[in-house]
Amino acid sequence: MNLGLRDTLAFFRDRSVPLWSRLLGLVAIGYVLSPVDLSPDVVPIVGWLDDMGVVAVITAYYVRKIGGYRAQRALSAKDGA
Repeated sequence: MNLGLRDTLAFFRDRSVPLWSRLLGLVAIGYVLSPVDLSPDVVPIVGWLDDMGVVAVITAYYVRKIGGYRAQRALSAKDGA
């Protein structure tokens, strides 16, 4: 499923989308940039795996949520037309 930039921006700007859902990506970025991790980044490969896991989980979450958001908008536009 290819998520368009327009749908992504609409998702993050929509006030009906819960604030925590919109800010979850910032929390993930903060975790990746934070020196406090489950496994320290100085340990080669293992230290990066937890960061990559967080990014993968958050990316999958947003792909699913924005895809559903796009479908919902398309349905409401179809019903409104």
